Amino acid sequence: AVAVQGDRIVAVGERTELAARFPGATRADYPGATIIPGMVDSHVHITFSASAVPFEDIQNDGDVAVGLRGAINARDALLAGVTVLRDLGGRQRTTLELRNAINARAIPGPRLLVCGRPVTIPNGHCHFLGGVAKGVPEVTRLTGELVEQGADVIKVMATGGNMTVTSDPLKAQFNLEEMRAIVGVARSANLRVTAHARGVEGIRV
Repeated sequence: AVAVQGDRIVAVGERTELAARFPGATRADYPGATIIPGMVDSHVHITFSASAVPFEDIQNDGDVAVGLRGAINARDALLAGVTVLRDLGGRQRTTLELRNAINARAIPGPRLLVCGRPVTIPNGHCHFLGGVAKGVPEVTRLTGELVEQGADVIKVMATGGNMTVTSDPLKAQFNLEEMRAIVGVARSANLRVTAHARGVEGIRV
């Protein structure tokens, strides 16, 4: 048997044991069924489409379409048993607003942790999401702006990516000083930094 309080599994054990530990608890039977903790996906792009051209869609669709798609994807994830999602790149403020709507219970969805705009260079990987900066002053300013907007994590594109034709996945996009500046701002806000890194050059930085 499993004991649940609120939205948390608090105990697992023999039925008689749990009944004694939690007197007066409501009992529900689910013969032939399995209960598991909520699943976690730590790398999604909740507002991206599932079409053959998601990068084109996220650039061409309007804000309403992008927001609605994110809401539908969040609901579908929740219905599939996913209770936590970490979104690592959305256009402008779309994922921040989606998270806030879920937290306010305006729409159904899993707990959503978001980075907002990923930090990248001009014409770099996912530059069309709006998080473009180059040089220590610019990356410091942008990271601070993301912190102020309420990002749960900072995402940096340490290298280019295969799906952004204007970037090279084998080349580093930021130098060590820029990366230290990004991490320094994030650390001062008690946030973690996650990096997209395909090539060795960017991984080493």
